[in-house]
Amino acid sequence: MFYGSEHYAIAANVIRYLDMSILAEQVFCSIVAEMQNDPNLRDRGAWSVLEQANRATTYYRSTAGGHLRRLLWGADADTSELFSLTVGCLVEAKAHDKEAEHALVDLDDDPAVNRPMLNAALKWHSRRKIELKHTALGLRAALPRDVWETGVALAKH
Repeated sequence: MFYGSEHYAIAANVIRYLDMSILAEQVFCSIVAEMQNDPNLRDRGAWSVLEQANRATTYYRSTAGGHLRRLLWGADADTSELFSLTVGCLVEAKAHDKEAEHALVDLDDDPAVNRPMLNAALKWHSRRKIELKHTALGLRAALPRDVWETGVALAKH
């Protein structure tokens, strides 16, 4: 359990990175949606993998953000549990980011793909991963080891 404003300081220090990761996720998903609309690329198997991975990454990033915001707003909850749940969400988001990356690599091999759009998608995918990593690094450095490890154990991946 965290006391006083300690949990607030930890959440406040990392939420900006998560917010940037969520922003990059939104732009990435927008680019992917536009690419999926290309009639030359509609029947590619990579789309279903990418779509599933994006649903999961969006869910886990948003849920982690919700946990951190509850900590900032003084949730009447076990702060250690909320931090552990946040860590679990970050681990899950990272795993699904990897799935999305594999799908992007499959698309990269397709000569019909719009190269500038794919490059933009890759750039925003990289940004969402980098900001997620900063979020995780900040939490890992600030949280007690048992809280971090409990969160990692909660992840299904």
